[in-house]
Amino acid sequence: MVIYNRIRIMVMTLAALSLPAGICSCSSSGDIPDEENVREEILLEAGVPEVEQQIAGSTRGVVSGGAEFKAGICGWESAEAPVYAVSPTWQTRFSAKALPQVADVALETRQTYNPSSSVKTYMKAWYPDGKLENGTVDFTLCKENLGNATLDILLAREINGSKADRSGKALKFEHLTTQLIFKVKKGEGLAPATRINKIEVKKAKVPYALELTNDKLISRETTLSVPGIDGKTVIGTTAAGDKVGQPVMIEAPQGKSVTLRVTTSTAVFENVTVTIDKDANFLPGKAYEITLTFNQREVEIGASVTNWAGGTGSGTVI
Repeated sequence: MVIYNRIRIMVMTLAALSLPAGICSCSSSGDIPDEENVREEILLEAGVPEVEQQIAGSTRGVVSGGAEFKAGICGWESAEAPVYAVSPTWQTRFSAKALPQVADVALETRQTYNPSSSVKTYMKAWYPDGKLENGTVDFTLCKENLGNATLDILLAREINGSKADRSGKALKFEHLTTQLIFKVKKGEGLAPATRINKIEVKKAKVPYALELTNDKLISRETTLSVPGIDGKTVIGTTAAGDKVGQPVMIEAPQGKSVTLRVTTSTAVFENVTVTIDKDANFLPGKAYEITLTFNQREVEIGASVTNWAGGTGSGTVI
């Protein structure tokens, strides 16, 4: 019996010596993590659901067909409705691809939700990554902006999340502008070797900023000369017609018509009206292909909708 007691005492002593320094058999409230102070990382997905296939020959400036783009994003923390005219809680960027399905994106600077579950983070994202001030994103200093309506402005409208609601947050980008693409064809009686010199869109609204409070473009009205037309393209080199110039992206014109001034090497056509058939108004997120068929004394117009949405339109101008 004496031997047993000695062994028992030795085992208990060894067990006590085996505990790490500073650890005892009891705990205090200070050892329990404070869940209210834990910050959860913001995890996001992004995509451009409207995009189908990129128009052949329309690569410059147009974000589609799986093209990678770098977007700006901001977050505003608030327990109530957000105020986008004030400085955001945080601002960073991320890269995404213009594909129909959303995919995970990585913020360049890691962001977290507010430790309080009652405080939400409201987020908006846009392309290109312009300068944000007083709730307005200014694109005039962006390297992508040439000031000639070749800027494809994208917006992912408001999403929100919190520490208690952080899964499935997807930024769904949409095109805010209307895209115009021009094509020229040879009609009856056109003089041989006639070249297209200039196509101008009258009263075009060229965007230069984005107002985040109401998700509206801010534009300047101007007579827009379609870039990329150098006067060397001969009208009628192919029976189907030839695309000319670069696609231009403008604020959707009011109504269903736009007015052009068209200049060839032999004539100037004033007040050429293009009218679409299917839509009551030009719509953002749609690309309208405008075909100009040149006859001896008139321009015949055809318009169709392609790329971002489906539909057709046509018209004739004398």
